[in-house]
Amino acid sequence: MNGNSFENQKPPQEQLALRIEIATEKDYEAYKKLRIEAVTGSDAQMFGVTPEEVVIEQSRSDSEWKESLSGDDKFIILLWGGTEAIGCVRARMTKEKGVWSLSSGYIKPGFRGQGIGKKMYAAPLREIKKRGGEKVQIGVNIVNEKSLNIAQIFGFKSVIVTNVKGRDWNEMDLDLTNPEVIKKIDEVLGQTSNT
Repeated sequence: MNGNSFENQKPPQEQLALRIEIATEKDYEAYKKLRIEAVTGSDAQMFGVTPEEVVIEQSRSDSEWKESLSGDDKFIILLWGGTEAIGCVRARMTKEKGVWSLSSGYIKPGFRGQGIGKKMYAAPLREIKKRGGEKVQIGVNIVNEKSLNIAQIFGFKSVIVTNVKGRDWNEMDLDLTNPEVIKKIDEVLGQTSNT
């Protein structure tokens, strides 16, 4: 065989037509499906949700799901691959002025490793900045190295490691007034964001 053989190389991945949107009431079923998959699937341990909490999530009414999606103090970002919701992340304003938290980020397993995680972080950060947010807090399960690495790419700094429900969480903060952070958000999103 000559040096031009491609036998052992992975075929290039097809470019996913990714759409990023703030969820509305019409999206509640797509969000519900993703959230239930996240807390009951193979990655459930990353969320630290107890079996009792899973039952509560599964028994929420349609109106509760719809109400959880958006408002002045909260929103859900949905990532779409065509007509399929493939990822989500939740943002909520905290009681402290200008401070928001990100939580419950999830990407379906078949769509990982394509740079979608970076966009899943960047999209809510951009929206939080638009809404006047200055600081963002997250808690990442310390065994979730990929999420920890992505958080650090954006400039999240570790504040403390806490133990919640028997799992260690790296509590991290991000300064949204830092121009380098905004530059990174814009670099990652380019023109892909509809938020």
